Amino acid sequence: MKKNLMTGMAAIMLCGVLSSCSHDMDKYGGEQSVKNNVQDTYEQAFVARFGKPSPTLDWGFGRKTAANTRAARAFTRTDDVSYTVSEGYDVSYDKEYFDAIKANMPEWGPTAGSKNYEFISKGSFEFNVIFSCTSAADEIGFYYYDPSNQTIEDRIEVRFIENMQQPGNYYQIRKTNNNVATPGPLEGYGIWDNNDVSAIEAKTFTINVPVGYRVGFWIDNPDWVRFYSNESLNPDGHFYSAVVDLDDDTFLVGLEDWYRGDNDCNDIIISVQKGTTPPEIIIPEADYEEIRVMAEDLTIDQETDFDFNDIVYDVRRYIKDTQDYSKDEVVIILQAAGGTLPLYILDDNHEIHALFNADTNEMVNTNAQNRGLKGKNASPVFIPLSNPNQYGTTIGDIAKNIPVYVKKNGVNCPLNVPSPTEGISSRIGVGTDYHWCDERQDIDDKYSITEGGISLFGEWIRGEYPEGDWYRFAKARIEDYKKAKQGLPLVP
Repeated sequence: MKKNLMTGMAAIMLCGVLSSCSHDMDKYGGEQSVKNNVQDTYEQAFVARFGKPSPTLDWGFGRKTAANTRAARAFTRTDDVSYTVSEGYDVSYDKEYFDAIKANMPEWGPTAGSKNYEFISKGSFEFNVIFSCTSAADEIGFYYYDPSNQTIEDRIEVRFIENMQQPGNYYQIRKTNNNVATPGPLEGYGIWDNNDVSAIEAKTFTINVPVGYRVGFWIDNPDWVRFYSNESLNPDGHFYSAVVDLDDDTFLVGLEDWYRGDNDCNDIIISVQKGTTPPEIIIPEADYEEIRVMAEDLTIDQETDFDFNDIVYDVRRYIKDTQDYSKDEVVIILQAAGGTLPLYILDDNHEIHALFNADTNEMVNTNAQNRGLKGKNASPVFIPLSNPNQYGTTIGDIAKNIPVYVKKNGVNCPLNVPSPTEGISSRIGVGTDYHWCDERQDIDDKYSITEGGISLFGEWIRGEYPEGDWYRFAKARIEDYKKAKQGLPLVP
């Protein structure tokens, strides 16, 4: 009897040991097994959908970042700023002036002059729109802000041309043979080399901006995005404008209206009259650089969509002291939370739904309500980042190394950014002009060229189009996209 009792107690003790070992296995081997299974399922679905990533892919975290890319704030235009346009064509430009244009902004480029600029106003100044070498229905405008108490984010944008293709509104072409004026821009392509043209006659625009204000130009092609004379405002940090200080009494201003075009900046030509108080050209400095990160929370298989909106956040690093931040300070700006699982950034104290004051099963800023799902809209959440250098020295490294993880089956599963040979990333780096997908909107439904069935994201993943700004071609003609893939300039 005693022997049997001792045997029973030994069995109980053995069970206890095994139970303890089982708990330890759950804690270590079990947790890792969950993580591996979650990651493997995600990777299989990703590769089945988009193909194997290019071995040179950096997942968007090595891209050139642009600064100050947020849109202008909705300030009301002040009474002391205005613009007017003359009734008639009161200024004339002859062939000699167009020789200067050809010399400084030749077709197919490269353009001359400053490619990143603003004017410092010294009072009212005048300009003329004298040429259009494009078939696009461009909007043209200027922006301004007071640098003494505003930043470029506070700029106010004013449109002075609604559609460049409306003939007769901005300039006219004077013919040599019959001295007849023809409304522009219908003959824009042939003006430079047309011997039948004696002069261009233009209306005069007058900008009234207080002394000391910063003034720049912008061009908006409806097939692309708005481009600015200040490079930091452009989504890719590239130049789309140039200004040349001519020896006569004018500044020559050129605007480019196609994304990564031929860089000649002659699609629209503006002549700014220096007058008695000419504006001064300056090279603007950006306040910060930033990158946007979009991510999947690993809850995906081949039957579901890839919307990459489970968490969307920006990382901004200040490159000079500002009123609110010091140089080298880094801020995380939480933009959206499209997942319905507990998801954390940095640590357990930063669950993204809680940061938005939302329930875990509530989607934030992904238009879930339009899908009949539980969702809400909320303002972005700013999170100062302590000791950002622990994550890397570049803004791309910082953005990808910030800890982000989702809780699945009671286990914290990291959203990693491995190399393409080590695995599939669940986080993608893009520019802050990237508009994330709505809830359950597939990335190919939002970012594809239907004429040819091209998945922009998939081609970028596979290395078929190596640029990091793949999504900006969603409105492109297929011919333009093919040229861009070959490194050729686009021609409107």
